[in-house]
Amino acid sequence: VEEGHRPSRKAHPALLVENLPALAHRLEMAGVPFTAGKPLAGYRRGDTTDPFGNRIELMERVGVHGVRSLSAPDLAGRD
Repeated sequence: VEEGHRPSRKAHPALLVENLPALAHRLEMAGVPFTAGKPLAGYRRGDTTDPFGNRIELMERVGVHGVRSLSAPDLAGRD
């Protein structure tokens, strides 16, 4: 990493994933922060960061009629 590097928070890659709640749980169990994203029609989404602090958005396609944001109950009760 270059000296003076500032992590990117606005411009960021977005990765299309399957089963975002399970992936979010795995990230959190590994000590990697995950923040649920704002609702977007057709997607469930959230953010994490790479080891250098750059934002990475994770998105999962969902049915248009079942869109909801990822929340704490989605992660509750998982081992």
